[in-house]
Amino acid sequence: MDKQKLWNNTEEYSDTIIAISDKIWEYSELSMQEYKSTAAYIEALKSEGFTVEKTSAGYPPHFQAHTETAELR
Repeated sequence: MDKQKLWNNTEEYSDTIIAISDKIWEYSELSMQEYKSTAAYIEALKSEGFTVEKTSAGYPPHFQAHTETAELR
């Protein structure tokens, strides 16, 4: 992905990025206990067509997002 395309995507999603950032700030969750923050990320990713797997890996709020089903711009 070139720099201009990255910049355009950042501009396009700026409202979403800011909204998630504001939620995370509002939640003020402790390290390793970011359950609400994780849910906000997962909701945003799923709404863009990503497949999200909740995994543990010794860290309960851990997840993986896959782009196979999401249309990258």
